[in-house]
Amino acid sequence: MFSQTSFSQMRKLIESLKRYNRYDLKDEDDNSLIEQVYVDQLPDEGVLQLALNDNTCFFIGRKGTGKSTVFLVAQERIRKTNNRLAVYLDIKSVFAQAQLSRLEIKKYTDALGEEAIDTLNTYLLHKAFIGQFLKELIVEMSKYIRLGLMERLFSDREAEIQNALDQLTAWGEHVLNTDSYRDIPLFIEAKIAEKGLLKHQASTSEAVEIKGESCFSLSQVASKLGFNIKSKASNNITEESSHELHKEFKDILTLYFDVKSLLGPIADLLKNAGFKRTYIFLDDFSEVEEETTLKTMVDVLIAPLNNWSNDFFKYKIAAYPGRVYYGIIDKSKIDEISLDFYDIYASKKLPDLEQKAIDYTQRMLDKRSQVFLSIDFLDYVDPVFRSTFYEELFKATMNNPRRIGYLLHYCFNNQIVHGHRITTTAFKEAAIKLYREKDEPVFSQNVKIQQAFGERLMVQSQRELLQAIVSKAKDLAKKLPIDGSELFKKQKQIFTSHFFIHRDFEYLLLTLEHNFFVTKYHEQADRSGKDITIYSLNYGLCQREGILLGRPEKTDQGKYYTERAFNYLPTIQEFLKKFITIKCNNCGKEYPTEQLQALKLYDMLCYACKKGNCELSLGYKALVEEIEERYRAIQLPQLDFEILKTINDNPTDDWYPTVLAEEIDTNYRVISRHAEKLIRAGLLMKERKVIKSKGRPVYSLTTEASNTYFSDSPSSLHQE
Repeated sequence: MFSQTSFSQMRKLIESLKRYNRYDLKDEDDNSLIEQVYVDQLPDEGVLQLALNDNTCFFIGRKGTGKSTVFLVAQERIRKTNNRLAVYLDIKSVFAQAQLSRLEIKKYTDALGEEAIDTLNTYLLHKAFIGQFLKELIVEMSKYIRLGLMERLFSDREAEIQNALDQLTAWGEHVLNTDSYRDIPLFIEAKIAEKGLLKHQASTSEAVEIKGESCFSLSQVASKLGFNIKSKASNNITEESSHELHKEFKDILTLYFDVKSLLGPIADLLKNAGFKRTYIFLDDFSEVEEETTLKTMVDVLIAPLNNWSNDFFKYKIAAYPGRVYYGIIDKSKIDEISLDFYDIYASKKLPDLEQKAIDYTQRMLDKRSQVFLSIDFLDYVDPVFRSTFYEELFKATMNNPRRIGYLLHYCFNNQIVHGHRITTTAFKEAAIKLYREKDEPVFSQNVKIQQAFGERLMVQSQRELLQAIVSKAKDLAKKLPIDGSELFKKQKQIFTSHFFIHRDFEYLLLTLEHNFFVTKYHEQADRSGKDITIYSLNYGLCQREGILLGRPEKTDQGKYYTERAFNYLPTIQEFLKKFITIKCNNCGKEYPTEQLQALKLYDMLCYACKKGNCELSLGYKALVEEIEERYRAIQLPQLDFEILKTINDNPTDDWYPTVLAEEIDTNYRVISRHAEKLIRAGLLMKERKVIKSKGRPVYSLTTEASNTYFSDSPSSLHQE
């Protein structure tokens, strides 16, 4: 039915969707295809224009909604201008570069006190950000010159631009390898070493030896940095408090690490070369897990530049819903857009919202079909299924390009490659597989990932909450034909995939929504006039659990979904009562969970006694402790486990660092480092293969890794 050419073309189309992030699509001649396949969610490229305008903008959406692709297309467009530059930074990679090892944390904590670690982390984050920014800016300047020689006529500027590039390169090497960036860690090392020498030898020597080499003494380092610090007698040094050392360290940071003073000269240099604006694209902003680090990123690096009257640098920031921190950024002066369908297509009429989302899904596949396929896309779909295919694809993926790619990938492997078209049954089986392999592991394989106790407690609670919601949906399907309103008694089948809660309680479902177990579907008022949010359960989950998705034919969507039976807030609150206890640490008064948000507004001050603070006590501690005890010996860091799982899911693929990085959404250098660690642990094997005319290290799982981590994957929501 299909030729080998058809198979190859369809594979390329699917890959272009699966890696819908920084995946740089190219044709056989190595020409970029990204602009050819790009489809904007809004008319007149409304989303892309926000990435190209002269204003800071936050692009908010769950994984796979296309934030990185928008940035990639915007960079392509900006490279073709005469007076603008675009620098892309992967914040997750910047954060990874700034991480301290456990040994380093202990060393600096012992010397400077625990409070100094936050200061040191700020310094390292700052250094990693500036370093990565300079590196990417130099790359972009080089590309600009190459493009200029071929596509632009600016001979009068060529010398100035080349001079700016040369100065940037020299300045980058200088600032990152000498002076303040080298001497701040040197200051710490010198201080530690000087304390040790004076303590054990009672010496007042000015010389300090670090790692076998003669270095500056503390006073020399301080003098070099502009501080007047004198060497002290040994008895004074040994009595110097960690607090004083930390204060000295913070003073140096304050003096040298002002982002505006560092980037100001760069702005002047670029202006002199004829550039009017530089856009800084910050991707994976919300991937930074620690909330304090996220705040540091904004307060120290982003807000100062954004609020700078200079107005030369403008940020474009990709973030997750519920994981955005603005700090002192004036929200009234920035743009913000959500890429999830329920926000971008917001409409009072639910059918209008759904139709816009379905149209986008079809436009996306039509555009890629023009680029990759020699036949119509629907030729791969069973004729009986064609009329509803795009609607079902929207319901199954909620308009998420990456999820569309994975769903089609499973359809391809199960049907197309065997010469069969995609049928309704095959489509639903693929959706179940998408849920089982990409969504459910958040719970089922979480036990094998290293996490803080509180994090694991929260994950376990979300798993139990999802189970409560699914149980409620299945229970309603049985009870509503008997005990429900007349609307339900008339139906032959009861659809229970959608439910609603009052809008003030959306935060309760943020984690389940982030991981695609539920999706925000619509906002409206219920029959009593209260603002509510309608949610839909995961399509694959519904197929597996036998929950009918959608609504009966010839029923009004808005009215059906807002039937009182579908108000799940009481169910969720009942669950939370088992999981969360709110109690005053002074008078012992307990509060219901629905008052948690109100208490937070007053810093958890007890209303009753006005003295004590209300504290949260979380349930499932015994269960989480049991999980920790059982799995501690095999638990891996998150990224290490993701590498193993990615290879396990498609063991016949050639997994080398670049491909793994695109799949997992990180940097190939990071992948290489972690892979070598996994090889030493006996969990990965490596062999050299020639791929695309280059010798590459290709990884595969060892038998130990397969047996330890993937031999007992759960197939039911109720299994551990």
